[in-house]
Amino acid sequence: MSYSNTGAMPTIAIVHDYLTQRGGAERVVLELVRLFPDAVVYTSFYNPDTTFPEFKKAHVIVSRYNKLSMFRNDPRLAFLFLPWIFSRFKIDADYVICSTSGWSQYVRTRGTKVAYCHTPARWFWASSDYFGSLSRPLRAIAIAVMRIVRIIDIWSSRSVDIFVANSSISRDRIQHAYARDSIVLHPPFSAVLTVEQVDIPFECHDFYLTVGRPRGYKNTDVVLDAFKNYTDRNLIVVGDGWEEQIQGHDRVVALSGLTDRQLWWLYANCAGLVAVANEDFGLTPIEAFSVGTPVIALRAGGYLDTCSENLNCIFVGDLTARSVAESVSIAAKTDWDKKRIADSALRFSGEVFDACLLGIIEAHDEGEGL
Repeated sequence: MSYSNTGAMPTIAIVHDYLTQRGGAERVVLELVRLFPDAVVYTSFYNPDTTFPEFKKAHVIVSRYNKLSMFRNDPRLAFLFLPWIFSRFKIDADYVICSTSGWSQYVRTRGTKVAYCHTPARWFWASSDYFGSLSRPLRAIAIAVMRIVRIIDIWSSRSVDIFVANSSISRDRIQHAYARDSIVLHPPFSAVLTVEQVDIPFECHDFYLTVGRPRGYKNTDVVLDAFKNYTDRNLIVVGDGWEEQIQGHDRVVALSGLTDRQLWWLYANCAGLVAVANEDFGLTPIEAFSVGTPVIALRAGGYLDTCSENLNCIFVGDLTARSVAESVSIAAKTDWDKKRIADSALRFSGEVFDACLLGIIEAHDEGEGL
C-alpha cells in the first residue's frame, strides 16, 4: 500500500517534541517528511534558525507558546507545561506518527497513533542524566518533580496504538516504563553527496572528531579530558557551548553552526569518530561509517546495536579519560578496511527505514499486531 495525502488514501500527520536543534531525532523527522511529503508537522516550539533548514519547506504547526523566545531557546524550561501543550493538539488524521523522546505522544487524535520512541523521556525516566548540566539545586528540584510526572506519562502511553523503538535498549526501556511491547526500527542516516571543506588548524586525517551538545549523558567532558591529558592527538569537538572548556588547549578545537556538508567533510577526513555518549541509538557512528571512518564507541546503549568491534569500531569499556585515550591509540594502530566500514552502514539507509515503517503500519491494519 502506498501512503499519501491525496485522493482516498489515508492522511498522515507527524508530531515531534520540539524543532529547536539539529540532532538525530530531528533527522528522523526529516525522513518522515520525505516519506510523507504532504503531511503536516506539529510541534511545541520551532526555531528555524537552530534546526535543520529543510524544515522551512515543510508545513509546520506550532503551539501558541512558540512566541516565547525563552522556550524556543531552551525547551527544558517548559517541561512542566509540555504535557498540557501537546494535549491541546487535536489532530484530524488517519495516522499520527509521533517522533517522541518526551511529550509528542500526548496529542489527541481519532486515528491510529504510532509512537516512534527514541526513548521514554530522559526528563523523568533518567532525570539525573538529562539534567546533569544544571546546577545541583536545580537538578535536585527537577528530578523530584519528574518522579511525579512519570504517572502522567504512563497514563499517556495507553493512547498509543503502535510503539516502535529506535534500538534494543529503547525497546527494553519502553517495556520497563510502560509495560508495552515494541518493534525495533533503527533510525536512518541521510548521506551527503557533496562536502565543503572546513578551515581547521590540523592536517587532514590528523585529528579525531566528537559530536555532541553539552548534556550530562553525552560525556563529552570525558573525551576532552582524554585528549587534553592522556594523548597527544588532535581533537575537534562539534557542538555549541564548548568554547570555554577548551581554552588554552591548542590540540582541541570547538566548531559550531556547521552545515551538513561541512560536518560530512569532517567525518570523511578525521582519523576516527569518538562517541562515548550513553545514547539510546546514536546516529553519529552510522554517519561516520557511511564514509568509511572507524569509531571509538562506548560499549553501551544503542552502540551495541550498530557497532561491531574490529569491523568498524573499537569499544571503550570504562567511561574514563584514560580508557578513551587507550582505545584511541588502539584504533590508530588498526588497519581498517574502509569499504567494509562503509558497507556496514547500508542497513541503516532511508530506503530500509521507509519500507520497514510502512510494513509495520500495514501489519497493524491487517490485524497482525506485533
